Amino acid sequence: MLELYEAERAGRAMTVSVMGLIDRIAPTTTLRYLEALQSKGAIRRVAHESDNRVTYVRLTQAAKAAIDQALDGG
Repeated sequence: MLELYEAERAGRAMTVSVMGLIDRIAPTTTLRYLEALQSKGAIRRVAHESDNRVTYVRLTQAAKAAIDQALDGG
């Protein structure tokens, strides 16, 4: 989640595939984790405009606020 948070702060989009590569976990495991995070309202998946093979992962506003608070010591 912190990699995603930092990427979004830097204006970079992160894909499902890249998230798995960063954490060095299998694609099926990555999807399982992302499904759990999505069901808790922490992330949302956004399809690429023209390439249906690519899906971006975005933090929800609630997740961003929670991470901001945690990093600020709140």
